[in-house]
Amino acid sequence: MTEKELLDHLKQGVIDGNLESCAEAAKEWLSLPLAPLIAVEKGLTPGIHEVGRLYEAGEFFLPELVSSAEAMKAGLNILRPAIAQGGAVLDKGTVIMATVEGDIHEIGKSIVAAILEAHGFLVHDLGADTKLDYLYQKIAELQPDVVGLSALLTTTMLNQKRAVEEIRHRGYRVKVIVGGAPVSREWAAKIGAAGYGKDAFEAAELVERLLK
Repeated sequence: MTEKELLDHLKQGVIDGNLESCAEAAKEWLSLPLAPLIAVEKGLTPGIHEVGRLYEAGEFFLPELVSSAEAMKAGLNILRPAIAQGGAVLDKGTVIMATVEGDIHEIGKSIVAAILEAHGFLVHDLGADTKLDYLYQKIAELQPDVVGLSALLTTTMLNQKRAVEEIRHRGYRVKVIVGGAPVSREWAAKIGAAGYGKDAFEAAELVERLLK
């Protein structure tokens, strides 16, 4: 395939949620004398932008988002080592993503992490039910620019509040954003978070704005 055909293939693979298609196109891209970063910037990223548009238009729903995020990650996982080896920059900032302690839901958080990776952020996904002491340990170790905390239960929202308060108390210089089904802009303001994302795409845009 030509360069344009491969870029179209990567984009469409993300839109279709086709892991195999994205992985194969990424492998073929690396077999050619082409900069791997271009495959991300002009293939995978436009694909996830189109997924976002379709989601906003009500044409895509959560299952499609999950499939598209996984397809994008399949391509990224193949391209990332080559990008690093070539000395190209795929690091606009460091972000820690976590679902707070007591909460096992992580689909939305994982989608945010995948989108941020495609946009050039270095993402450390701590998974679900992240113990607060472990979160503080990783903040001290990784010194991220942003911490994203997800909660899908009204009871675990309180751990977002506890985390924001403790992060501030410890003097960590990091911006904390929050999200999740029961979370609101008002809640984010009340607990002193730097921002709120109503969905994965808004959360990714928020991180971009905060780090500009």
